[in-house]
This record gives sequence, structure tokens and C-alpha cells, in this order.
Amino acid sequence: MAPESEPREVEALIEGRFARAAVTTRFEPAPRESSAELDAWIERRWQELLAQAQREGRELYDGALLRFVAATERRDGSGARHLELVVGPGRYRDFAATNLDPTLPPADRGGRFAWRTFGNALGACAIVATADGALVLGRRSDRVFSYPGWLHAFGGMVEAGDRSDAAIDPFAAVARELHEELGLAPTELRELTLRAIVREPRLHQPELLFHAEVALSVAELEARWRRAESRREHAALVAFPRTRAAIAAQLATQERVCPIARACLAYAARD
Repeated sequence: MAPESEPREVEALIEGRFARAAVTTRFEPAPRESSAELDAWIERRWQELLAQAQREGRELYDGALLRFVAATERRDGSGARHLELVVGPGRYRDFAATNLDPTLPPADRGGRFAWRTFGNALGACAIVATADGALVLGRRSDRVFSYPGWLHAFGGMVEAGDRSDAAIDPFAAVARELHEELGLAPTELRELTLRAIVREPRLHQPELLFHAEVALSVAELEARWRRAESRREHAALVAFPRTRAAIAAQLATQERVCPIARACLAYAARD
């Protein structure tokens, strides 16, 4: 289900350079805002998806998710920036029937329902910076649902299992994804910073964009990827230089680069 043309760029909600200590994530138990009309839409669409899955011999499960609610930034007395991320309870059913429905844009994109009422499962993805000066993204395989064959960052969702009684750690969530997709141990991430919270333009999904520095070369990273648990999510790794001019030149030679990948490169580039 790749888009037939290049989607618009991401919408930045918050930009910066936030280390783990500067990010607080709070769980807000209030349910997703909705209406009778939207509830009816979700139920109808979910039943259609269940019927389609049955015809195709696939399982479709309405699991628990963490839903993006809000993000606010403040500065302390020294001027340092801090970020509070608020998430709430969500369901895959709601996400599939809103964000994953290509016929349902949010109200600010010409649709019927406000974006805050969508399922809005919180995504988390990262670009990887190697020790030999490259920025690495993945060419998604034909096995994935969203953007098959497109250049994308590594990652997935902040899952309900990432929540404990004490806290929710989106840094641990993206570290888990990097382990699953690239075979990287959390201890191998020399630096992991949150660079932006954006809204992806095709799924209208909120995404946390991370920058991960590793002490591995591109060749060493590729060797890890080939042994990774979820290596089949990507068909290849693609390395970019780190300067803006060189990145722009290489992007001009690439086909099907998704907006998240472009945004990750922009945040990671050096002048």
C-alpha cells in the first residue's frame, strides 16, 4: 500500500535536542475524546477490516496501545529545555479505523473529525549515526503494511508494555526497536536523543524522532542487521553522508523516500 506520489512533509509539533533526563512522560487515564458519529464510523470500519482479514486468512487483534495526548515544553531557571509528554490509553481498533483509513483525513486536512479524536498511537523511530560518519536508514521490505519499498527510519510504536506503575520510557521503547530491527544492544547506543515530535502526513500519526549514535561502522551495523530478530522488516540499509549538501545530493538520486526519513536526515545533518 505505498502512496502513489510523494506525500507532503511532516508537521513538527516540537523540535529540539532532548536527552532522556529532560523528558518526562505522564500517563493520563482519561479515554479518547469521541462522538456518536465517530464511534459509529470506527465500529463500521473495524468490522470491514475484520471481514477483510478473514478473507485473506490473517489475524486482526484489537490490542492495547499508548495514545498521544499532548506535549509541552518549558525552560528551567538555567534556561535548559524540558519536555513533558502526555499519553493515554488506546486501542488498535481505534487506530486502524482512523489513522490507517486512507479515506479519513482529520478536520484540519479537510476531514470530518478532529485529529485529537483519532486513535493516534504513538510512534517512535530513529536514524542511526555510525562511527565512520554515516547516517543510516532502512529500505522497508514488501512485508510491511506502511510504505513498503520506501526509505524509512527504524522503529515502531511505544507499546502498552512500555508502561510501568512508575513511568513510561519512550527511550527504552526505541532502544527495543533498534535491538529487534538492527540487533543493537541498548549499551551500544552511545547517545540517544529525541530531536522532534512530528505528525506524519499520510497516517497523521504522532511520531517521536530519535537520533542514535553507535560506535560501529556501516559494515559492522549491516552485519548486526543480518542477524537481527526483525531483520526482514527492511530489505536493505542505506547510508548517507552527514552534511546537508551531500545529503541533498544523494536524496536527488533516491526514489521513494518517506517524510519521516527526510525529517530524520534534516535533524541529523551537519552544516
